Amino acid sequence: MYWFRHLQLRWKLLIMVMPLVLVPLLLVAVLISNIAIEMAYEGIARASRDDLKHMSDFSLDLIDDHYRQYEAYQKKKEANLRKQLGEMVNLAYRLVDTHRQHFVSERLPLENVMQAAQNGLKQVSFGEDGYISVMNSRGSLLVHPLAENQRIYNKQDESGQFFIREMCRRAVKASPGETMYASYSLANDGLADEGGRQKLVAYLYFSEWDWIITAETSRKELTGQAPVTSETFTNLKKRLKGKKVGETGFIYAADCEGTLVIHPHLEGRPLQSWLGEQTMGNFWETCQNRNSRWLSWQQQVPGDYAPRAKIARLEYFHPWNWVIFVEAYEDELFGTAAFTKRIILGSVIFLSFLASAIAGMLTLYVAGRFTYPIYKMTEEIARAKGTRMVRKISVPEAEELKKLAIAFNTMSELIQREKALEEKLARMEKMASIGVLSSSVAHEINNPMGVILGYACHLESKMDKDDANFHFVQEIKEESRRCVKIVQNLLDYAKAPNLRCRSVDINFLLEQIIDFAAGHADLDRITVARNFADSLPPVEVDHDQFRQVIMNLILNAAAAMPNGGEMQISTEYVDGGVKITIKDTGQGISPVHLKEVYEPFFTTKDKGTGLGLAISKQIVEAHMGSLEINSHEGVGTKVTIILPLSPAG
Repeated sequence: MYWFRHLQLRWKLLIMVMPLVLVPLLLVAVLISNIAIEMAYEGIARASRDDLKHMSDFSLDLIDDHYRQYEAYQKKKEANLRKQLGEMVNLAYRLVDTHRQHFVSERLPLENVMQAAQNGLKQVSFGEDGYISVMNSRGSLLVHPLAENQRIYNKQDESGQFFIREMCRRAVKASPGETMYASYSLANDGLADEGGRQKLVAYLYFSEWDWIITAETSRKELTGQAPVTSETFTNLKKRLKGKKVGETGFIYAADCEGTLVIHPHLEGRPLQSWLGEQTMGNFWETCQNRNSRWLSWQQQVPGDYAPRAKIARLEYFHPWNWVIFVEAYEDELFGTAAFTKRIILGSVIFLSFLASAIAGMLTLYVAGRFTYPIYKMTEEIARAKGTRMVRKISVPEAEELKKLAIAFNTMSELIQREKALEEKLARMEKMASIGVLSSSVAHEINNPMGVILGYACHLESKMDKDDANFHFVQEIKEESRRCVKIVQNLLDYAKAPNLRCRSVDINFLLEQIIDFAAGHADLDRITVARNFADSLPPVEVDHDQFRQVIMNLILNAAAAMPNGGEMQISTEYVDGGVKITIKDTGQGISPVHLKEVYEPFFTTKDKGTGLGLAISKQIVEAHMGSLEINSHEGVGTKVTIILPLSPAG
């Protein structure tokens, strides 16, 4: 900055030293204030959360007490109902036994006596839907209001239990006169029930006739008034609604179908109309996991100018599949903490300004004392300007370091410029060499390859397609064209490859390349293992250029195994692309050479050109892919190519 350079040294010292004094001071002040504020908030938050937790526990206890009272009442009613069913089935048992005694004493036909007993049992009913039924131990109904003369032995209830089988098994094994009980849920087809009826059954086994006599009724006899519609529940809701959390918070509840069952003014409406869609996810998770949790969200209700932060404790009540909410506004719970925060911040700001003023005055005074010798030295230099006579003075080291730094920076800048220029020239020389080499190769190879291609086309036109050699002529023509294209790629190495991509099955393409390479002399003693993944998606590649890459890598691997070995070529799907791996058991590459393998003209072969890997890497990167080599001397080399499904992706 221009203005800073022209300031006196004591003002520069003031500007540089003040941050060193003030920044630690402010950091300490901010740290202490943050710790104090966090401790205040933590204490108040803990107390507020404890209050909400106590309120939620209180609400759960109230609801649980109501539920337990109702359950006790239901158990008492069920005991009375079981007693009534037991009396009815014993009455029916005695009626059947009386008819049997008539059969014995008066020697009446058994069939007539059994029919009379059945007719008598059909007349017995009790309660709203209680009745007597009879079946034998094979599950055939002999007496029933709706399903008489049916075999129900394999009947299943709604839970899939064979309850008739169980009743028959227990009845046959029971002691004479032993009353047994069972319950099940089953839809009655004769009554067109939409859902299963809960039934309670008492039964006795009349062994003389192989009759199982049952007295059964619906469990609706037990329900009476529902627990959530009773008068005591109405009083419970009034108590919960009357409880205030903070100044305006309250307690409410919703069932896990998302309906508000307890709420000061939205009872019976969907919970989403109160919480909003975003916060409903936490509610559904509570219902699913059946646990407790804390919930925070922003909500704007009628009368508020802007959304306000809320905090709520959610408790799951398992018997009714409900979630209890105890909620309050955070600003009501943390009002004391906010006031404490303002006091602390005000104190920190005031003390920071005071400390800054004192530190500034002290720094200016000390800087003046220390810069006075420098001021005197400057006067001496100015006095001696233009003369050869300079009195010896004590020159501070800071000035010398400053000059040295300027000289060093100037030198460093020059070195960097020279280095960048050298690298640029080196790249230009490499490109020029590649261009010259490619032009020479293209001139020497294209002419004979043109002749070979011409003769191949001539032979193709003269041969019948059914000729056994027709395929080889096509291979000659195809490979000749590929050679011409490879030469052209060498010529175009200095510029980006021109891709002509089409969608191919990469496994099929690799199979073709491997089959073609198998005839090469370098692969005579090498085993090629193929491990291709099934159902790979098609990949868009330039067929010829990609073929050039794979052939080059295969021949490199073969050259690394002069005494034979194993080469493994595999494919697999990766995220958004396909990975091709070529692994050999050859000599490997030393770490020193591994860093240079991509450089043009670098080769460890006696007759290599050093362009293979450089061109291969350029082609793969032109496909928006990557080529990576991992090698260990004496172990082998692994080349990994990752291609996207489309070069644009």
